[in-house]
Amino acid sequence: MERQDIIIKLIEHLLDGNTPTPKKSTGGKMLCVGSKVLIQTVSYHYIGTVSENDGEFLTLKDCGWLAESGRFSECLDNGSVSEFEKSSVNCCISIGSIVAAWPWKHDVPETQ
Repeated sequence: MERQDIIIKLIEHLLDGNTPTPKKSTGGKMLCVGSKVLIQTVSYHYIGTVSENDGEFLTLKDCGWLAESGRFSECLDNGSVSEFEKSSVNCCISIGSIVAAWPWKHDVPETQ
């Protein structure tokens, strides 16, 4: 088979719509409904309870923006934060913007 024929076959295969698509990771158990999480996105940190995960967006309820964590290990271990802005509405985060996530074993902070 000529090189050109191989390329044409590959293109036909790609265009027929039967190619397997890679599975997207949606965070596994950590991002399942009911889980409390601390999420780092490309620009902000959030703390909240997952209320929906449709594979593209994650909705947090009882949530807010973590402006300053203080010592990060103390934040995770004790739930202590330096500055947190609680939201009065749910927050919707693009899963593609999530850089890292940690389980949150504490109540969501109430301090402003």
